[in-house]
Amino acid sequence: MSSSGTSIKKIMIKTAGITILFIALFLAANKFLCTHPGSPPEIIDVTSIKILDLNPDSLKLLVTVLAVNKNNYDININRLNLKLIIEGDTLGKAESNEYVEIAPEDTVCFSFNADLNTMKSVRLGSGINDSVEIRLLGGAVANLGLISLPVDIDINYKLNFKEKIREVIENDTEANEVIKIKAARFKPIKLNESAIEVDFTINNPYGIDFVLEGYPSAISINGSIAGTGNLDGAVNVFKKGSVSNGTAQYVLSNTGTVASLIKSFLKKELVYETNGTLQIDILGYKVNLPYSFKGELIKL
Repeated sequence: MSSSGTSIKKIMIKTAGITILFIALFLAANKFLCTHPGSPPEIIDVTSIKILDLNPDSLKLLVTVLAVNKNNYDININRLNLKLIIEGDTLGKAESNEYVEIAPEDTVCFSFNADLNTMKSVRLGSGINDSVEIRLLGGAVANLGLISLPVDIDINYKLNFKEKIREVIENDTEANEVIKIKAARFKPIKLNESAIEVDFTINNPYGIDFVLEGYPSAISINGSIAGTGNLDGAVNVFKKGSVSNGTAQYVLSNTGTVASLIKSFLKKELVYETNGTLQIDILGYKVNLPYSFKGELIKL
């Protein structure tokens, strides 16, 4: 056989092999599509939105959603891209390339970060209920094995700004990241009347100024109520990185209390504890949260 005939035969064999492979792949894909028609997962609800950080330009959010997989096999979601819309105005966005796996016929909650314009959002949410309706509009991509399908997302969530800001400050305060007690001591006010004065500092972990307007509270010493008090004056706390000083003063309830405390100084330490409400003005919201602290009185 001539060399040209051999070459033609080789080409025909190679072409036949490619054709058979193509047909096999087509039949496999067709079988998969017929037996596993597949449907994209549905993002059916926003379970929570938390504020992670307060800044003058944008609020850093953690959004958690609920997704359902109606197929009888695993699927993955990724390439999430959303707009955050308030009253028809796009005020934020969310993007995530992380893979989220959902088991067959199961649901899963997953979280992603988002940014929201601070001042515009807060202004829209400063109505009677301190809440705003956020629309999350966009999509993601679902991997169903041999094919990928788009995932349409269009869900709403009512966000109460005042409550979410209060949660942020309360968590940071409980973690001792905001207020630090310096010292507490007796202070004579006038004849037969004394007070306990507590000095403290306030660290601002946020990128936004706020005002500590008051701390109406009661003070107990060695377990017994000794008096009530408040701040000497409002404390302006400037944006992240600044430290401000403040003082709270507690007038002791009677002369008997004063005499008893002074006598106790000679015998044992005096442990005090305050319980009251922090009154904070931040982003135009009046936020109140319970707060207490304890320490040891300085000896006379």
